[in-house]
Amino acid sequence: MLLKINRLRVYFKSADGLVVATDGVDLQLCPGEILGLVGETGSGKTVLGLAITCLLPKTAVASGEVLYRGQNLLALPEDEMRKVRGRQVAMIFQNPSSSLNPALSIGEQIAEVLREHRGLKRKEARQRAGELLELTGIPAKWIHSYPHELSGGMRQRAMITIGLACAPSLFIADEPTKGLDVTIQAQVVELLHAVTKGADPQRSMLLITHDLGVAAALTDRLAVMYAGKIIEQGPTVEVFRNPRHPYTRALLNSHPSNGLMAVQGFSPSLINLPPGCSFHPRCQKARKRCTQDPPSAKRMGSDHEVRCFNA
Repeated sequence: MLLKINRLRVYFKSADGLVVATDGVDLQLCPGEILGLVGETGSGKTVLGLAITCLLPKTAVASGEVLYRGQNLLALPEDEMRKVRGRQVAMIFQNPSSSLNPALSIGEQIAEVLREHRGLKRKEARQRAGELLELTGIPAKWIHSYPHELSGGMRQRAMITIGLACAPSLFIADEPTKGLDVTIQAQVVELLHAVTKGADPQRSMLLITHDLGVAAALTDRLAVMYAGKIIEQGPTVEVFRNPRHPYTRALLNSHPSNGLMAVQGFSPSLINLPPGCSFHPRCQKARKRCTQDPPSAKRMGSDHEVRCFNA
């Protein structure tokens, strides 16, 4: 097992109370596997990605385990975590415009990673940066360009190049196609597939997205997140073909190919979650038990889990 998350809980203190962003999350990721994490905005997806890379803000409190190759990343001191982050586990952030340094050229930002984690000399790092750009579809002549000189698609490719620089075994891609037009989205999806499944050995990826089409095209398994919890997970084909949780069905029905039916109601506040199942105020199949008891995860086949009394 490459990555195993056990009972991960992340909360933030605020003037109004505790904001519980992830609440007892359990996930596993095998070598060479692409796991999709989907859900509405505010469900805790990005916080989960930041917790894996230990990039949470100082106001966050995390408990549980994030085991990477058996090592609990949450327990590592920062100087040890820096050796893992970038070299073995890389995160591609959802907004290249704010994540890339506007004062440094693309080549300098890639070379910086290579010098830091691979110990390359400046000339070697610059040469390797050009090779990596070519690998991700950016002509090496753009190595001296600054982020504002690149298109949105090229900036996203540059972010992927930086993540790819040290050949990590695990990618965390947070909304990698957000804000891109359909044609560029398809190119980015193809690139992500190539740098994971086409690598030797294959890499693993946690794909955080709200785009069900991208999840269907890229992922082997799918985890659906709602109000800080994983409410359903299983093989992508199985979850799409036979969704067991009412929220998963509602998400799938909201896709344009399924009629563009909006999910009724609003996501609950992470400060004041409803009792029982957090989805029950929006669920047409909710019963009295749903309003009182939080459902536990139960197996619906060999590799399909769901948190629902009515599954």
